[in-house]
Amino acid sequence: MSELFGGATTVKGVGGWLSADKGLMTEDVILVYSNTDDLSDVAVSRVKNFADYLKEELSQEAVSIEINNFYI
Repeated sequence: MSELFGGATTVKGVGGWLSADKGLMTEDVILVYSNTDDLSDVAVSRVKNFADYLKEELSQEAVSIEINNFYI
């Protein structure tokens, strides 16, 4: 995110979700925040592509992206 928008902040936490196979699951998570005025289709696409990459590399069922209080 720093390379995309010039900076980022990370916060450690614990996330939880309902797995179809295993029920309630929890795990350590790292939230990444980055601020920008660039909400162009190109910038948003780069963030989506990075999230897809992380999802595959980290074997996650889902990765969340929030832009201006909307999840995409």
